[in-house]
Amino acid sequence: MNYLLPFNVVKKLDDLSSPIKVLEVSDNASGLDGKWYNDSKFFRLVLNAGQTDKTAISSSSLGSYGLGKQVFAKTSSLRLVLYYSHFKETSETDNTWSRFMGVGFFPEIEDQELKPGFSFFGGDPTRDGFPRSPATNSDAIDFVKKIGLN
Repeated sequence: MNYLLPFNVVKKLDDLSSPIKVLEVSDNASGLDGKWYNDSKFFRLVLNAGQTDKTAISSSSLGSYGLGKQVFAKTSSLRLVLYYSHFKETSETDNTWSRFMGVGFFPEIEDQELKPGFSFFGGDPTRDGFPRSPATNSDAIDFVKKIGLN
């Protein structure tokens, strides 16, 4: 595996003659609603690598370690996945109706060894005392529009 690939690709981002290929996956599901923290669907997908609740649902469920969600990032030259969800606003969603967050799966070098490293970007990192949080509502929609996604 070429661990330097993401860094080589990043160097080309300013070259407008070299387009970025994007795979967009969408569905009409209920969305990643609920609170974004506290073991919600959003939290388990975006922020919680290596854990899943599938074994609590059924002992025959596949994906018991929660690592399958990394497949998109690991096949991406940038090692980056952007999550955007739109859902019904309720008190259970903290009156939020839209969320956006990006996750980068980058190599971390520690004591001359490569180890997995994660980078997150989204909302204000000082909000609610959480070091990582999604952009929400109009901030999420504005960001998605600025980068050219629907």
